[in-house]
Amino acid sequence: MSNSTSSTSQWQKGVADSTKTLAMWTGAWVITCAVATFGSILVWESSVALKTVSIGLNFAIGLGAIRANIRHIQSLDEMMQRVHLQAMGMAMGISIVAGIAYSQLDISDVISFDAEIGHVVALTGLVYGIGTVIGMRRYR
Repeated sequence: MSNSTSSTSQWQKGVADSTKTLAMWTGAWVITCAVATFGSILVWESSVALKTVSIGLNFAIGLGAIRANIRHIQSLDEMMQRVHLQAMGMAMGISIVAGIAYSQLDISDVISFDAEIGHVVALTGLVYGIGTVIGMRRYR
């Protein structure tokens, strides 16, 4: 019994560690995204080199965040992997379909403002979060 409790505790620690690692990578990516965006507009507007470096750093950190996300999902049990897989599928599908429709509305001048990728990114995060909550409730 003690051995089972020990392995469960060790597994939970692994999940907690991968969650913290994922949070750090995601936070770093968000920060480098802000630096690349706002730095290019407010600080180094005329420096192509600094713009390129900041975007390259954001891209590299983004790849690290993707890797951390994959490792985090691999650390989960099968049920949680299924919940996240379904939420990701829902987020990707809705974001692609809605994003293309949103772009078409802009191109066709149906909407009076520019379609911004940030809106689609926010939709993706929102749908992923909702999908995760729905999945968790479904498998209780």
